[in-house]
Amino acid sequence: MCVRRSIAFGVVFGVLGAFPGMSNASTLLSNASTSLSKAWVAQWGVDSPDCGAITSPCASLQRAHDNVAAGGEVTLLTAGDYGSAGSPRLSIRKSISITHEGPEEAGIIGGGEGPAISIAAGPTDVISLRGLVLDGGSIGTEGLQIRAAAAVHVQDCIIRNFAGPGGGVGIRWASGSPIRLFVTDTLIAKNGSSATTGGLSVLPQGEASAIVVLDHVVLDKNVIGLAVDGTQSTGAGVHVVIRDSVLSRSALEGILARSAPGRAPTSVIVERSASVNNLGSGVVADGPETMVLLRDSVATGNETAFSVVNSSQLVAFGAPPEPPQSRPVRQPERNFDGGGARATRTMLQNDERPRPTELKSRPATKPARRARHRSHRHRWAYYAAS
Repeated sequence: MCVRRSIAFGVVFGVLGAFPGMSNASTLLSNASTSLSKAWVAQWGVDSPDCGAITSPCASLQRAHDNVAAGGEVTLLTAGDYGSAGSPRLSIRKSISITHEGPEEAGIIGGGEGPAISIAAGPTDVISLRGLVLDGGSIGTEGLQIRAAAAVHVQDCIIRNFAGPGGGVGIRWASGSPIRLFVTDTLIAKNGSSATTGGLSVLPQGEASAIVVLDHVVLDKNVIGLAVDGTQSTGAGVHVVIRDSVLSRSALEGILARSAPGRAPTSVIVERSASVNNLGSGVVADGPETMVLLRDSVATGNETAFSVVNSSQLVAFGAPPEPPQSRPVRQPERNFDGGGARATRTMLQNDERPRPTELKSRPATKPARRARHRSHRHRWAYYAAS
């Protein structure tokens, strides 16, 4: 039996040795670890080629990302910083979902040398980040950098304090391929270090187009709250929808939308949102291919509410119309009691009761005209008595 097992192992390792890159057991363990559909990360975890089980979690998000299969999930068990020592501190290259559901903060503390999280995945990959805190400590250059993917979902996250020199952007969408970005229930605050940086920057390149949806998002105390720029793209356009969100206390503009002749059109739809207390304009539309649509939204407390320049368009729509005003119409004074007393009646324009002036058609016969006059006297008597 022992001889047969020895022969069997010898055959297996002989076959493996015939293929490059498959000659040692550590490679085998690494390949086997990628079959994990779910991996865990904890402060007491240890990074290894086979970490990720709940009983042996990884210590960093990068190792858990590398060990889990494409389309898998990584869950943070405890609070803390799970960035790796390199730059970026987490590089995402495939479909994955990273989640933290605990009450304390867990995520990545960014450094000054690069983004906290960089996404450069495949054209069909979908990435989901939920419950994470990205903190630049005022020296980080970028919180979330999006280079390539099919779609990126950011939910219930905090992205703050990315104000390092030469950068300072909470989320930077900068890609040469079309990507959809959905940000929900997220705070993006205190980002930016120059006049071109801030909370969220959307800048497609080449022939790329962008679709961005912000829902229940707060962009607070950034240099620029939201910058949407189509000047570097010739693609189908940059389309941004902002719903139930707040852009406040920016050092410059709350919303900046730009385009250029012959470049991608830029459209921003703002619904039930507010751009308030910014030191610049609440909303800036710049360029002939730029259109900003406002629905049930406000811009107040800014240096200027709106700035529309270089043949751009800004349209407010969907506001509920004011109710019609009922103007009193005073009828002429007439004597109805025969004793000299004068009676008047104030009737409103929206009064639905018929008036004498509404009976304009003349009857064809003389008895009918007499009946009409009698009806008028009875009607005026009714109004005078009421």
